[in-house]
Amino acid sequence: MRAGGNTSTYDALVVGIKMVNEMKETMPEAKTMIFVLSDGMCNRGADYGDAANLVEHYGIPIYTIGYNEEIDSLKSLSSINEAVYIDADSDDVVYELSALFNAQM
Repeated sequence: MRAGGNTSTYDALVVGIKMVNEMKETMPEAKTMIFVLSDGMCNRGADYGDAANLVEHYGIPIYTIGYNEEIDSLKSLSSINEAVYIDADSDDVVYELSALFNAQM
């Protein structure tokens, strides 16, 4: 991976929501969730408000993993449907991710 500074976090989230909803049509009993790994620095595409409205409307939990930069928007996304935010800079990030995956499976 190479950082290029053209991050469309919320566009990617909108695509993810669409994909989850399409799969939900064929597997209505499936538990839905989305994981977002980002530095939180969205500088292209859709804005936070549009993405947050979709997240709230569809009720899909958004689990966010933030690294370094602007993590407040990631924390906010996770809080909409009572998911969690994990700080990738913390010493116990591997433990936190493991616990999260085990709890969701």
